[in-house]
Amino acid sequence: AGEVAEGLFQAISSGVAPTRVVGFMDTMTKAALGGFTDLETAVDGTTSVMNVYGLTAGETVKVTDAMFVANKLGKTTFEELSRQMGTLAPTAAALGVGYEEMLSSLGATTKAGLNTATAATSIRQALAAMAKPSSEAAKMAKELGTTLEEAGQREPDRSGRRQLYGQRSQ
Repeated sequence: AGEVAEGLFQAISSGVAPTRVVGFMDTMTKAALGGFTDLETAVDGTTSVMNVYGLTAGETVKVTDAMFVANKLGKTTFEELSRQMGTLAPTAAALGVGYEEMLSSLGATTKAGLNTATAATSIRQALAAMAKPSSEAAKMAKELGTTLEEAGQREPDRSGRRQLYGQRSQ
């Protein structure tokens, strides 16, 4: 009963509407059992993703399914994935990376040999690096008469590539 109360408290304090909490907790109980973790951990990881991506309690199953896919793809557990969502999901969401892609890449990275925490840190750092390009990239863009922000908003220009690489396009 104590574990259910903790999970329920976590769900409500994470923003699950009181009118949806019973169905939400049913899904979380299944996720905790299927993921071999405790209810509070399942609720924490799932609500972290839901809150960051602006999802409703009606989309809970989609989130837990994506977490189970990542679990199956990699060498990780539902619990390990849940513990990383509070730090990885905000970065991924801010950069337009969907939660399915974020979780799949996390699963694939653990399959390659990194533990879940290290994989999450690596992915978060890679995303952050893409969000803040190097000063060298900014300098090259300026030499081409643009900015990185402007370049990201339009179609690629082959003439810019020719200037950058000193090659003729064919």
